[in-house]
Amino acid sequence: MDERKASLSLPVILAALSVWVLYMAAQLPEFIQRGQRLPGPRYFPTILSVFLLIAAGVELARYLRYRRSVSGEYGGALDRVRERLSMLRSSWGARSVGVILGTSVALVPVTQLIGFPLAGTAYGVLLMMRLKARWYSAVVVSVVVVIVITVVFGRLFRVPLPLGVIRYLL
Repeated sequence: MDERKASLSLPVILAALSVWVLYMAAQLPEFIQRGQRLPGPRYFPTILSVFLLIAAGVELARYLRYRRSVSGEYGGALDRVRERLSMLRSSWGARSVGVILGTSVALVPVTQLIGFPLAGTAYGVLLMMRLKARWYSAVVVSVVVVIVITVVFGRLFRVPLPLGVIRYLL
């Protein structure tokens, strides 16, 4: 077991996010061409929700292992609540979840304002830096991912990606 303390909030958030993504993916239309069902707009979100559910299971197992190792360490219910609150405040993982959720919520309006290429790159760099990647690796990987997403979705699938202020420069 690593030195980070486990929390039940991460598996619950991951499972809830997985269910929400699966529900939203079910609302997307099917892609049928020439009578054959092909992977369409539902495909990627469904795969993503499966990975999120697996991650929730792994984190739940980690939490249960942690709880078994410290059972009986805290006396009363109030002590357990205080310990959990202090764990959330000092937990790198809990703060990381906050950063990821906050940047994800801010991504949509920022993308509309400055455009997908800039917002996607900034989002990727910010998250990779939070996950302790080197700055130059974060920049290179983020730029490559944005280019791949732009080519695949913008050019091949013809999904209109927001350009924001970039449209005035072109």
